[in-house]
Amino acid sequence: MATRDPSDALAQQKTNSVSITVSLVVVLAVMVWLLIRKGGLKAGHAIAAVLLGFYLHDSSLAPSISRVVQSAVETISGIRI
Repeated sequence: MATRDPSDALAQQKTNSVSITVSLVVVLAVMVWLLIRKGGLKAGHAIAAVLLGFYLHDSSLAPSISRVVQSAVETISGIRI
């Protein structure tokens, strides 16, 4: 019986995390663009939201936010229609 290398699992988890992050960034960017074009969101408001995101990333809340988003993505991806 072959044993799995723990580094393989870590590499797979990082790959999944990166693909989810890139996908989420693209979806959020499209949403912001649509809100600016169609929803009346002003560019200044969008810039403030982006800056808030950068500062939250460096805060102590970042791991908690990341876990919540990861959990939500896993829940959504588990839904079969």
